[in-house]
Amino acid sequence: MATVYLQPGSGTGSGTLADPYYYNEIVTAHNAATSTGTVDGVVVLTDGDYEHSANKIIGNLSSSSTVTLEFKALNTHQASFKNTSPTACNSLEVGTSSSQGFIVKLTGVRLDNYSFYCKGPAEAFKLKQVVSGVTQSANACFRGSDAVTLNECEFYYAPTASSLVIFNRADNTTMNGCTLFFDTSGASSTSNVGASPETYKNTIISSNNGSAFTADLFGVSGMTNCCVHNVYATSGGTNNIFADPQLVDVSSSNVDFRLRPSSPCINAGTAS
Repeated sequence: MATVYLQPGSGTGSGTLADPYYYNEIVTAHNAATSTGTVDGVVVLTDGDYEHSANKIIGNLSSSSTVTLEFKALNTHQASFKNTSPTACNSLEVGTSSSQGFIVKLTGVRLDNYSFYCKGPAEAFKLKQVVSGVTQSANACFRGSDAVTLNECEFYYAPTASSLVIFNRADNTTMNGCTLFFDTSGASSTSNVGASPETYKNTIISSNNGSAFTADLFGVSGMTNCCVHNVYATSGGTNNIFADPQLVDVSSSNVDFRLRPSSPCINAGTAS
């Protein structure tokens, strides 16, 4: 396994911690980490905003690759892929095709105003997404094309529109220990494009405007030991709680998904 380092901005680096590659060299970085598709590799993102004004593809290795490529924040949530076009819900696209054999991992990174689009097999651990003030599009909070596992990830989704698209082709997705909050204060309705995730465990799903949900968009029957609040469903699944999870702060300026001491979710899950 090879490890290289990346920093925000444009320039020329060598890939070491002392002299990281720059964001404009991201293809060079992941090719160096994986020896152009022959070994597993890690691209470590140093702190800062990795800014782009359109859809951004990462992990676009050749179709014959069978390696695992990980993009890992040096410090959790301090490295952010940031969409600088605030009126467009552009996508951070992981991989390029569901036919590719490689797996892309995201660990501890943050997405700002990006829809998370997994175009091939992928995993994410402690990913944090904050989408606020962007115009609604079918890209949705999360979009998937292949087997995806999300572990301990946080999603805060609050586009400015009369309706919200929650998931886009999110079948074959598993969520473990995740938290999802939907600011539907300005939404008259919600919808999905295609299927929702198939499996949830120890996951919290909540909103601030339950009247915007006119159907079960999350597939409560596939949930185990989850907390569901204000998103249409009031029963179902296995050992689920249908109550306010009491998150510390769900404002876009300071998203804090820790639980208040009185939360019904504390010590309510099971070991994964």
